[in-house]
Amino acid sequence: MEIPTVDISQISSSTSTQEPQIEEFQAVGKQLYRAFSDFGFVYLANHGIDPQAVENMFQSSRVFFNLNDKEKLSCARDSITTQGYNPPGLESLDKLKNGTTENEVFELREAFDVHRLDEKAMFPDSLVPKWRGQFCKLAESLKFLTQRLLKALALSLDLNPDFFARCHKHLLTEGNWSILRSLFYPPIPGQVKPGTVRCPEHSDYGTITILLQDDLGGLEVQGTQGQWISAKPEKGHVLVNMGDMMEVMTNGQFPATVHRVVIPKEETLRQKPRQSFVFFVNPDDETVVKPIYRLDQPISPRFQINQTAWEFQNDLHDRNQANLVMEIPTVSINSIGLASDRPEHEDFLDIGNKLDKAFSEYGFVYLTDHGIDQQIVQDMFEASKSFFTLSANQKLTCSRHPITTQGYVRPGQEMLDNLKEGGEKPAFHEIRESFDVVSLEPSARFPDDLVPEMRSAFVALGERLLSLSFRILEALALGLGLNPKFFVDCHQLMIQKANSSKLRSLYYPAILDLIMKGVVRCGEHSDYGTITFLFQDDLGGLEIKGPDGSWIQAPPNQGSILAKIFTNGKFPATRHRVVIPEEEIRRRQPRQSFVYFIHPDDSTLVKPILDEEPKLEKYQGINALQHLVNQFSATYR
Repeated sequence: MEIPTVDISQISSSTSTQEPQIEEFQAVGKQLYRAFSDFGFVYLANHGIDPQAVENMFQSSRVFFNLNDKEKLSCARDSITTQGYNPPGLESLDKLKNGTTENEVFELREAFDVHRLDEKAMFPDSLVPKWRGQFCKLAESLKFLTQRLLKALALSLDLNPDFFARCHKHLLTEGNWSILRSLFYPPIPGQVKPGTVRCPEHSDYGTITILLQDDLGGLEVQGTQGQWISAKPEKGHVLVNMGDMMEVMTNGQFPATVHRVVIPKEETLRQKPRQSFVFFVNPDDETVVKPIYRLDQPISPRFQINQTAWEFQNDLHDRNQANLVMEIPTVSINSIGLASDRPEHEDFLDIGNKLDKAFSEYGFVYLTDHGIDQQIVQDMFEASKSFFTLSANQKLTCSRHPITTQGYVRPGQEMLDNLKEGGEKPAFHEIRESFDVVSLEPSARFPDDLVPEMRSAFVALGERLLSLSFRILEALALGLGLNPKFFVDCHQLMIQKANSSKLRSLYYPAILDLIMKGVVRCGEHSDYGTITFLFQDDLGGLEIKGPDGSWIQAPPNQGSILAKIFTNGKFPATRHRVVIPEEEIRRRQPRQSFVYFIHPDDSTLVKPILDEEPKLEKYQGINALQHLVNQFSATYR
């Protein structure tokens, strides 16, 4: 997968006395729309910025950053204007973890930020006399390019051509908090290992970001499947990406793609400093950041924001500097649980509204008071453990059938983490095995001669989960304002033929000493179907990805079911993973879980149910069975 390139020569010329024709903006806008919608990053060719002006800026920046610390700190970042020098560690983009003060990565970079270019603005004039003028010259070119891009982007969304330009009138002057930033990544000391992160994964705050790179590289962009893609420097090109505010304003149409900077592996590169120059474009401070009215049918819960650009940026900045303590919500479903014989319509509606709120925010929720006896769950874990502790040869006699997909899945057979660019293997080994059940019929394959109690354990728990799932589906439909049987009607054949729902017993073996902590037992992924029910043992290790990209622990909650869901972005298909717990005592124990993957009947057309305008549908329609086939072919080896 490669970052797309768009030639913008039709709109970039700064020497022409005539404004480009509207058709030229539309033509470029169409290409930008496709690139940004799919990827969030794009290389711009023929952008009109003088390469000599860029080189002059890099040269003067090197002069400044090579000064001694005392000289650089004489221009330290002003606490009010925020203009000036940022020493290494002043800005931390990596989230603090679990209340500690240590960052997950060592952020190896320093910067000089510029918000204003007037005579009163702080610059190191006595130390680097030419720098102010070079900033000003390059800033004019970048502002010119920004206005042209904003016009093309507005037209690509069928908006007034000046829609975005009107709220970006004061770039680098009072009333706007855009930033010009010269970044410097010092040479890496010999004791620092390759792969250390110089700038951790993050998205930008504003509307768009324009990046000028040196020839060294190290920037990586996160693809749509979670993989890291190298954003190698392209001579004569600038790299542009969307920021958080643009993502909100376009209701996710232009995603704010996560990116990071890593230390190149090649030894020769590790002995050189890395430089870049960035223009973080923000709207004018009083601009109200909210989804554009023509694009908000419906508004994703992530983007239900209505605040000024100033407030938005400060909120995001504060979050990046604080320890985020986020908890997965808990919903008691006692009124519709299996202990209730005949729940009333009002009960389903009440629970549906609660689930709607919880799933919209996180995509995961703990379900309590569900009515499934804990002893039934425990019997399932014990029977599963008896099977997974058999010899490899014994387990392989019950291998997953290639057609029915029922049976034993050995370690490494299912890989949920994507292959790296170039076909390399994932950076970790996915340490788990499972037994999958798609049918509970007497003829279905089970290890009856090896673990006789396993069939009855699956049947007991499976039948109760099937009953519970119908109740949850009815509640969810009402929570979305749909016919109560909307989801139930397309899930009639669960755990039968013509439906790919699956009961799965998972087993994560005890960790050997030669495996380092932090190794991933189950790679980052989202699930394929509509709902997933998860029973955990008391060991833990599951983590889910929060709305801002941070990893949130999903600890075991005794007696509860952890549930997740998916519908066209209304209920996000949250990415999650299983990691090896750091505590040494736990690393010597196996981990178990039991999962019910709920899928619609194979003939169901999976398509958005909430969007009114076809252009705004985030997911194209596909037959449920074909969707599963596509996912399985990419997962099983």
